[in-house]
Amino acid sequence: GSSGALGDNEPSAAAYSSSKATGQPDSSSLQLITPPTADDTGNQTGSDDRWAAGSRLQLALLQTSSDRDATTDAHAALRLATAETSAHQSAMAASSEMHERQQYLLEAQAQMQQQQSQRQRADSSLQQSVLSAATGSDLHE
Repeated sequence: GSSGALGDNEPSAAAYSSSKATGQPDSSSLQLITPPTADDTGNQTGSDDRWAAGSRLQLALLQTSSDRDATTDAHAALRLATAETSAHQSAMAASSEMHERQQYLLEAQAQMQQQQSQRQRADSSLQQSVLSAATGSDLHE
């Protein structure tokens, strides 16, 4: 039946509502593109005005749908870029941490070598002392 505001001969309300629901233009709304002919209605001017308003509304709905798609794409791209940046930062942090550990290991290794050579010097010095005490003379002479 009629919704009251619109006449029975206007399927545009359903077309607009389905267009709004799906974000896609309904195939029945495409008849808005064709202006009514003179024998469709007695009030030609009013009919043209309605057709023009309907066309503007249809274009606005298509633009809104297009804008929504573009916004969705932009959001997806932003999420991807954020994830990539986050992953990059994590990798950089891990790399930095690994570098610090390598530095620590190198320093520890150098320290161990230093202690080892000190022990070797102490050992040879001790051996020297023991030999000197046993033979009663210094081997350096």
